[in-house]
Amino acid sequence: MLATGHAPDTVEAYTKQQLRWATGGFEILFQSNPLSRRRSLTFDQRLQYLVTASFYLTGIAPCCCCWCRHWKSSSTCNR
Repeated sequence: MLATGHAPDTVEAYTKQQLRWATGGFEILFQSNPLSRRRSLTFDQRLQYLVTASFYLTGIAPCCCCWCRHWKSSSTCNR
């Protein structure tokens, strides 16, 4: 056993949990703005806020790349 605790029972529950966490991360990033120079945070703390909030965007980049490659290859084939 690696860890003990509660986990979502279904994929739908897992997805909802991830959405809640992502929404909370972005709310902190945009409403509280921890990256602002007015905050007395170290560079490492600012970086951690940015990485934590942007983690949920990592799935979007591969999708965009695949879509762009598909779109590019289909548009050149139709010429």
